[in-house]
Amino acid sequence: MEWEKISGAFYDWRKTRKPEKPYRHNYHQSLVLKMFMSIPDNKGGSIIGCTFSQAFDRIKELDKITCGVPKIIYLVGWQYDGHDDRYPSWDQVNERLKRQEDKTGLESLRWLMEAAKAYNTTVSLHINMTDAYPISPLWQTYVDNDLISKGIFGQLKKTGKWNGRMAYQINYTHEWEKGYAQKRIDQIVQLLNMDQIGTVHIDAFFCRRSMGHKISVEQEQEYRRKIIRYWREKGVDVTSEFLYAEAGTVDLIGLIPMVWWINQKETDYLERPADLITGGKPNRKYKKYKKNLHRMFGKNIHGEDLWMKPGTQEEDPQWRTRFVENFCVDSLPFFYLNQLERIGIQGNGKNKKALYSQNIVSYATKHFITDGHWVVKDGKDVLVPNIHDPSKHLYGYSLTGYVDKRWPLPKNWGQETYVEIERIFPEGEKQICPVENGYISLTLKSGEMVRIKPKSKE
Repeated sequence: MEWEKISGAFYDWRKTRKPEKPYRHNYHQSLVLKMFMSIPDNKGGSIIGCTFSQAFDRIKELDKITCGVPKIIYLVGWQYDGHDDRYPSWDQVNERLKRQEDKTGLESLRWLMEAAKAYNTTVSLHINMTDAYPISPLWQTYVDNDLISKGIFGQLKKTGKWNGRMAYQINYTHEWEKGYAQKRIDQIVQLLNMDQIGTVHIDAFFCRRSMGHKISVEQEQEYRRKIIRYWREKGVDVTSEFLYAEAGTVDLIGLIPMVWWINQKETDYLERPADLITGGKPNRKYKKYKKNLHRMFGKNIHGEDLWMKPGTQEEDPQWRTRFVENFCVDSLPFFYLNQLERIGIQGNGKNKKALYSQNIVSYATKHFITDGHWVVKDGKDVLVPNIHDPSKHLYGYSLTGYVDKRWPLPKNWGQETYVEIERIFPEGEKQICPVENGYISLTLKSGEMVRIKPKSKE
C-alpha cells in the first residue's frame, strides 16, 4: 500500500527554513477565521449559531470590507448535531444547517464551499482526530479493533468531558497501522473534494502515551507526523491549535503552516520565517511567552467569537464594527510585517523593538510601527498598505477618531499632489485631498475605515 511508504521522521526545518513541501495557501498573508455553526443541545437537537445561507451572507460582507484579502474560514460544528459531536465519525453534515432550496445538508455545504470562492474565500472544516465518543457510530469499531489508548490497568484513556460527554484518546499508532486513520481521511477528502480546498483544521491534536499498549508519547508523535503527511499527499494542508511539544520538542515545524495559538519565544520568531509557521495569536499561557510579542510580530483575527454576543450563540448586530477594528488594527499590519524579513530585536523596556527589512521597526510597548518617516501604526490609528491590493493604496482606520491629523505618506509614493479618500466602513462619499510636502491631513470618525489612493486633480 502507498501509505506504508509515508515517513514519520522528524523534519529538520533549520536546514532550509522552508516547509517540507510547499503549502497550498499563504497562511501568513491570509485572514484565517473560524465560524461557529452549531453545538448539541443534549436533547437530540442543536443550538444553531449560523446556517450555511447565513454563513454565505457573512462571507460576502467580509469580502466587501476586506477589499479582496484572501480568507480561509473553518466551519466549527458542521457535523451531526454540532461541535465536538460523534467523533471519530465525520460522515454526516448537520441537516439543520441546510438551505431551504437544497435536499440535504451535504448539498448545502458543497454549495457554500464553491460559492465562497467568488469572494476570495476558502471554506473548509474544523475537525478532530484525537477524541472518540461512545455515542459515535464508529465507537464499537474503534473499541473492537483496539484503536483507543489505555491506562496501565487496561482502562480506556479519557481526554476530557465536552458537551457533557466523556471523550477518549484515539491511539494514533494503532489507527494508522490498521488503516482506519487513512480510511476516514480518504472518506472526507472524497466527500467534499478536500483536495481542491487544500486545507483542514485539526483541533486539539495532542499526543498522549498509552501505558496499556506500552506506546510512548514519542511514538505517538511519529504517527501524528505520518497522519499529517498523509493529508498532504491528498493535497490538504493541516493547521492545528498549538505547536505541540509533548515530549519537550516542537516536532511539527515545516509540516503544518499555521496554528491557532502560536507558542513561540522571541528567538523563535527570528529563526522561523512567517511563511514557515504563523498564527493566530500568541499563546499567553505558554510559559516562555514574553509580554507584547504580538506588538512586535503581529497577530491575526481569530474570529471564533467574532459574530456572537459574548457567552451566547446569538449573532451580535455589532460584529461588523468589531471586525473592522480587529482587521485594521491587527490583521493588516500583521500581513504587512509578514512580507518583510525579521532581522533582530533591539533595546529594552519601552524602547524594545523588532527590526525588519526596509528600515521598518515595530515597538514592543507602543503599538507603534514606522520606518522613521512613514508611520504604519500609532496605537489604534493605522495607515497601512493592503499587500493584496495591486495598486499603491493605503488603508486608514481610527478607533477613537481624530480631526486633521497629519500623516506622512510612504516614500515610494513619490511626488503625489492629491489623494482620493474612499470611505469603506461605513460606506460614504469619496473626497479629494491635497498632499503637502509628503503629508496628508486626515479626519476620521470613531471606527471609520478608509482607502487612500493617488489621484490627479480633475
